[in-house]
Amino acid sequence: MTTRLLGLLLALVALTGCGVRLDSPDPVPSSPDAAEVVRQREALRARQFAAVEPEGEHADLVAAVATHASAQLDALGGVWVAWPAGDGPTPTADATADVVIGPGAAGLLDSLTATTPDVAAAALAGGDPEIATLYAAIATARTVDADRLAVALGTPGAVTPLPGSLDTPDPAVARALDAAAYRLETLAAREQAADAAAEAERFVARAGEFRSLAEGIVAANGWLGTAADPREPYYPVTEDDAATLHRDLAVLLVAAVGDSDDRAGMLDAALSCALEASRRGQELGALPGLAS
Repeated sequence: MTTRLLGLLLALVALTGCGVRLDSPDPVPSSPDAAEVVRQREALRARQFAAVEPEGEHADLVAAVATHASAQLDALGGVWVAWPAGDGPTPTADATADVVIGPGAAGLLDSLTATTPDVAAAALAGGDPEIATLYAAIATARTVDADRLAVALGTPGAVTPLPGSLDTPDPAVARALDAAAYRLETLAAREQAADAAAEAERFVARAGEFRSLAEGIVAANGWLGTAADPREPYYPVTEDDAATLHRDLAVLLVAAVGDSDDRAGMLDAALSCALEASRRGQELGALPGLAS
């Protein structure tokens, strides 16, 4: 799914939910449906974040939030305006976001913390899988942005553990989790050889969580002991470090949110991997999991 295609789809939602009624001579916009209300809310918030000036301490992190928000606004299809040319029958006030961003990095962090749960909830709500994946990508990017600001400001960052299980019919998710477990165990062996026992232990523990998730997916879908089992006995050893491994897994998990039978678990897993990747120095971008 390309960003352009998704923008067109969302524009169609806007036209059907809030557009001008073409079957009547009365040029009054029809009332938006529930999906359009959420999309417009998120577009207005994205526009607000995109307008933040990167000044003062941590200006680079603030600028990253603004850049990400601009891309997210485009993907959302922009802010819907009833009379973009200003030629409506009556004057209409410009729509504004329902969030006021306080000064500096701390004010931006407060606003991200307050609004990100809403876009995450939109990803979990029933509806079009592509729209759900878009919201999941925005929620993931905003969570990472907020975490980076929190760390820079010396405040506690986000805590998102991996779920205990995942419900998905996608064999690619099970295979990716199993491959990540295998490669983390390989990295653990390297760290152990380099006398980095604490890091090795972390890798082994994380590998165990990934493998358990993969096994649960395989068992739940009845693939265990059949040719449909997507797991391999071993995987090619790569030069990827733990940061890259977690980033790639986060991207795959975000992309799988929309079609999952367990969107909440899939998003939690994506957020956990994204935060781990970010804290190890990897960039997730504005829309992780969406094809450009």
